[in-house]
Amino acid sequence: MKTIIKNGLVVTASQIVKADIQVEGEIITAIADRIIPTDENRVINASHQLVFPGGIDVHTHLDFPGTVDGFESGTKAAAVGGITSIINFTDPQKGQSILQNIKAWKEKAQPSYIDYGFHCIINECNDQVLHEIPLLAEQEGVTSIK
Repeated sequence: MKTIIKNGLVVTASQIVKADIQVEGEIITAIADRIIPTDENRVINASHQLVFPGGIDVHTHLDFPGTVDGFESGTKAAAVGGITSIINFTDPQKGQSILQNIKAWKEKAQPSYIDYGFHCIINECNDQVLHEIPLLAEQEGVTSIK
């Protein structure tokens, strides 16, 4: 089923235009002056409304000791506020492999309502850590470290 967002004021990086948006699954497949929906389409009337792309929160600390929100509650709240992706910090324990730490954080993130990535904290430097840093991107898709 396609979703058609009709008559919104669509905000892009360079302009605000009155347009319709067609969404299939999780992908925007068309933005046009006028999209004619079929009976099978879900239609959302966005007249007199601004339609923004989803926001990205690049600095979150979900599921840290002492924080209130885990991935389920934190990403649910983020989605309600228009955030569609987060980048969460990790917290490796002393002596822990950073690759094993990322795998543990991916497990914690399973109940997430939105897309997520990780910013890997490096809290010690040794031969194992130096060996694993390039593997973060190659094997786990983590391209950001602190």
